[in-house]
Amino acid sequence: MLHIGVHYDPENNDNENLNEEYFALQNITDNPLKLGGWLISAANGKHTYQIPKGFVLESGKLVYIFYISLNRKE
Repeated sequence: MLHIGVHYDPENNDNENLNEEYFALQNITDNPLKLGGWLISAANGKHTYQIPKGFVLESGKLVYIFYISLNRKE
């Protein structure tokens, strides 16, 4: 199972505080999870991010993906 947490509304002006908007993925299983190639999209469909090919989230580990990354094309 993958635990997902979202921090989408930081304090202050959102346009000046993009690195405070992020989501976190945590592997809460006993096995590594192959996430490479997953496509993550904002609910409005305006921002997407593709997790790089070959990315593996090891058991118990946590990764943060910041809003600023959602506009990047891999």
